[in-house]
Amino acid sequence: MAERLTPILFLAVLLLSVFTLTSTASQAKTLAEEVKSLAPTPQEIEELDRQYVGGLNTKVVKWEFKELGGEDLPKNAAAGYLVSIKTVARLQGGEITAPTVSVYLIAFYLMEDSKAYLDEFKGRMAGVGKAELWSPQIREEVKDWGVKVREFQVGTGEVMVEGRSLYEISWLSPWFPHLYSVMFTPKRCLFTAILTVEARGPEGSLPLPEMAKQIAVRIWEKAQGFTCPSLKTATTTTTTTTATTTTTMLPPTLTVKASTTEAKYLAGSKITVKGSLSGKGNPPPNLIGATVKVKLVSPTGKTYHATGKTDQAGRFTITCKVPPAPEGEAGRWTIRVSAETSDGVKASTSLKVEVLPVELKLVSVHVVQVIDRFSCPPGDHKVPASTQTLLVAGRKIGVRVYVSCPSLEGVKDVTPPEVAVQLSITGPSALQQEKIVKVSGAIPSTADFVFTLNPGVYTFWVSVDPHGEYVKPGEKLKAAISNVKVAWIPKTLRVFFVAMDMPNPEKNPQLKRDFQAFCYRQFSFIRQVYPLPPSSLILKYAWAVPPLWVKASRFTLTLWLANKTMHELAEYKGKEPPKVDGKKLVRSIGVLPDRWWGKGEEGVTFCLAERLASLIKYKTPYKSIAAHELGHTFGLYCGPFLEQYQQLPEYGLPVEGLVLKEGKIYDLNSSEERVKAFPHPWAKGQPAAGIYCFMGLASSSNEVWASREAYNELLKRLLDPSTSRGLFVSGIIFKDGRVKLGDWYLVEGEPDPLLKEGGDYTIRCLSPSGETLYSASFGRKGEDTVFAFILPFPEAASKVTIERGGEILVEAEKSPNPPTIAIIHPEKGETLGETCRVEWEASDPDGDKLSYSLLYSNDNGETWTAVAVNLQEQAYTLNLSQLPGGSSCLLRVVATDGFNVGQALSSVFTVEDKPPAACIITPENGETYGEGEEIRLEGFGYDLEDGILEGSSLQWVSSLNGLPGTGSSLTLSNLSPGSHQITLAVRDSTGKTAEDTITVTVERVGKPVKTLVYVKDYGKEGGSLSIPVCVEGADKLGNMDFSLTFNPAVLKATGYRPGSLTASSLLEANIIGNTVKVAFTDPKGINGDGTLIYIDFQVVGKPGETCVLTPNVTVANEFKTHTPLAISTKPGTFTVKGLKGDANGDGRITAVDALMALKMAVSILPPDPACDMNGDGRVTSLDATLIREEALKL
Repeated sequence: MAERLTPILFLAVLLLSVFTLTSTASQAKTLAEEVKSLAPTPQEIEELDRQYVGGLNTKVVKWEFKELGGEDLPKNAAAGYLVSIKTVARLQGGEITAPTVSVYLIAFYLMEDSKAYLDEFKGRMAGVGKAELWSPQIREEVKDWGVKVREFQVGTGEVMVEGRSLYEISWLSPWFPHLYSVMFTPKRCLFTAILTVEARGPEGSLPLPEMAKQIAVRIWEKAQGFTCPSLKTATTTTTTTTATTTTTMLPPTLTVKASTTEAKYLAGSKITVKGSLSGKGNPPPNLIGATVKVKLVSPTGKTYHATGKTDQAGRFTITCKVPPAPEGEAGRWTIRVSAETSDGVKASTSLKVEVLPVELKLVSVHVVQVIDRFSCPPGDHKVPASTQTLLVAGRKIGVRVYVSCPSLEGVKDVTPPEVAVQLSITGPSALQQEKIVKVSGAIPSTADFVFTLNPGVYTFWVSVDPHGEYVKPGEKLKAAISNVKVAWIPKTLRVFFVAMDMPNPEKNPQLKRDFQAFCYRQFSFIRQVYPLPPSSLILKYAWAVPPLWVKASRFTLTLWLANKTMHELAEYKGKEPPKVDGKKLVRSIGVLPDRWWGKGEEGVTFCLAERLASLIKYKTPYKSIAAHELGHTFGLYCGPFLEQYQQLPEYGLPVEGLVLKEGKIYDLNSSEERVKAFPHPWAKGQPAAGIYCFMGLASSSNEVWASREAYNELLKRLLDPSTSRGLFVSGIIFKDGRVKLGDWYLVEGEPDPLLKEGGDYTIRCLSPSGETLYSASFGRKGEDTVFAFILPFPEAASKVTIERGGEILVEAEKSPNPPTIAIIHPEKGETLGETCRVEWEASDPDGDKLSYSLLYSNDNGETWTAVAVNLQEQAYTLNLSQLPGGSSCLLRVVATDGFNVGQALSSVFTVEDKPPAACIITPENGETYGEGEEIRLEGFGYDLEDGILEGSSLQWVSSLNGLPGTGSSLTLSNLSPGSHQITLAVRDSTGKTAEDTITVTVERVGKPVKTLVYVKDYGKEGGSLSIPVCVEGADKLGNMDFSLTFNPAVLKATGYRPGSLTASSLLEANIIGNTVKVAFTDPKGINGDGTLIYIDFQVVGKPGETCVLTPNVTVANEFKTHTPLAISTKPGTFTVKGLKGDANGDGRITAVDALMALKMAVSILPPDPACDMNGDGRVTSLDATLIREEALKL
């Protein structure tokens, strides 16, 4: 046994001899104190390295001492030392190289009852390892070391040392090729001293355990004849009067440990040095409040300093700054850290870091208002004066600055610089803002500034890194943009949405709420893209009850609306002709229900009445229709085949570059910013298919904004026009030659541009002698023509005629005297209720027939609303329930004889103020969300007196979460699970309130998934198609049950097939009448976006019929965990396509369809039977001609 244990004992012997262990312990020392005295001196470690370990490509790197117990040894204990060698290495290419060898010196003592502890220990280790972890190789290694392993139970082996039993627990790590050894004594290990010897490098290293064996041989050769001393129990002598203590004084020593957070830094950045102090000695040094100095030394020897103090634990954190370039020289910098304690003990250390140069670049500066207005590179620039560069006062302006750092292109493991970008504006009002941006390479980063300015001429100053944090200031990092003109457009635009041919809102409050919400959506988009400050855009809405003749056609509706609008524009002063103030613009938009519209129609503006009125479809799904038709009223793309999408197929002008939307700047050339600005209408996380001008063609897959051309043209039209004497004329010329006239009267206002040639009708202004003083052509024979415009009317003119081919259709002659009129009722000071009988008396000195219009004002005549036009009687019952109230209300009655006008004002009367209206737009009532899912609340308040209510006038309330916020929109993601009553409360300026409430449910479930159904193809009567049911944002979707319902009168389900996401799933479907039931389970869980199933349908409906396909998810669970998932659904719509000649399937026949038919004729596009107009089985130029002719008719 002794021979087998020799290798272990000789290691103990050698270590004790090398470290000069004392053979006996002082009577005054405890065992712990004696063990501490074993620590070798630096000279002894060096000697050990040189004599015993050197030559084996190794090096002694550390000596560690850990005290495990310090009390005196019991008298019945036997003490001794044990040595174990632990080897740790990396496995490279199957060879164990670069090992680290740790020699453990363990002091222990054994009690007489060791056997009981052995048994207890063996039981505790019952689950540590398995015997099979002991490979034959390890057994041989243990055997070679002269250690006999008597048993292999739960990874333990019994080792005999000097006739005493120890247990060595050894096992191989399953994931590292390391041999771990832990020495255990049945009672206690008192201390462990570890000498670590590691290889200097893999080259020349010996394989494990050969290196350890050769080290042991070298040590054994130096240790011959040495005998292990025995430890004695330390004792202390004490008397009743005195106590004797021996103390050894050791000089204090200090050690500094320091590190930096990163290895690479930029010139101009801050370096943080963290570290701690430790000390030895008796007494030890005071580590609290020590002074620590940090010195940065550049490659050329320049130094920079910082100082700090240690805390209660001897730790310190000191930040110092590298100077900016060019002083911030690139290369390896030295950081020297020195410390001095309050008792004078000193120490130091040093570090190395790499400093990289910083080269900043100002790429460009862009000025944005709705769209990108102008841009420039660094340097001085003067903005040319033009409409295309003009900015509007009172409307948000954006400046985007692009900054890059080319010197960091491709550089890794370095924190990008945070660079200051400063914008200063000088002029009538001053502004200075500063933004911090991270710049990481040649790809520019952006700094955005958004603000408003008063009118005037300004200079914009842009500076990158103005404080010289990273580089020295230079002209290349500055831009000055002068002659920036900001103009106040002194105009207001009132947009009147007039509900026509719709039920009485007082009997249907929900209809009134829906109509208000529809108007607000349309008006909100107008505010976003029109070049007027928001305060100059005014929303009004009204319910109209026009006379029966007005409902004859859209022409008569437009004529009535145009006459109404003209009266609201005109200012009446005595017997003078009314003046149309170009600064107070009014446009009326008639809102008509579905029955007034054909397939694919969303709105219409008749070119000869475009300055006053338009018509749009109620509940059109496109938010830009009112803005589009309103653009026509300003002369944009108005005329036959002049629509933007007719000139530029297929959707009109694309919108590119920068836009300013809802207070944020977006670059539409960046896909990431584009999806934020214009998300796809139904594909979450994807941008819209295209972004086109709102004057183009609205589409369900595209988004709309203002193009540069449309915005500049609108801005030009909104500048102050000239005024002159004119004649307002209105009426309808029917295709059979009949004429119905509206109001005619002289005005002061801007004449409308008319066609100078090419029209089939001619309007002339004649002198008393019959001389033509002015003439213009308009309209086309063979079609109904509605007109309402201001005609230039020379002073000498006395007669106006409308002719067709020399035939006079209408003749009106100016009489010399205006009519007279007086209001009889209401009387002065009355307070009126919901209705009022208005009566007046009127006469005309020339005996001309008169027509009347009635106007109402609630602000003492500041603004007027025409409530009735083209009246023939001298009385009218006025409904005040839909009109704003006030204490300064007036009525005006206007009489016209065709040229001259007379007007009368009532006395002031009072109408009670109306309460506001509240409307929640999104979400829909009853929607369900998953916990943590974003919920966008959007709504508005409207008051007949105050207009749109915004800001703090709108308060959102949740029945479960209290007050989440104010304003027209909020985005929440922290609503607690449960059923929420979401209330929008609004308050007007007089304190009157209104509320709108919906219910939403938040489910305590996993991540929600949105399932969307859409139609990829239009069907044909009697044809067939496949409709995909798609999922978006699936996250570990393990199984699902859902159904799809449809209208069996339009579609008939005939079959199905799996989609791209369910190709490897178990999927079943069943067609039951108008429902398809689907269930699937997936073995791996479905993730991402794609198709779940394709359902085949036969089209049985007639052309023009639509069918809504509605999914309903009943069961959905997460993969493996089976956690229920919340699934949001969205229905899709299928439309039977059957309109002959409708090549693009938009439900209309236009020039675009003719162009597509020509492309089919020359095989650019595949032929479509819908374009075979003559039924010869081909698509040729003849078919294109027939389609074009059909478009002209429409």
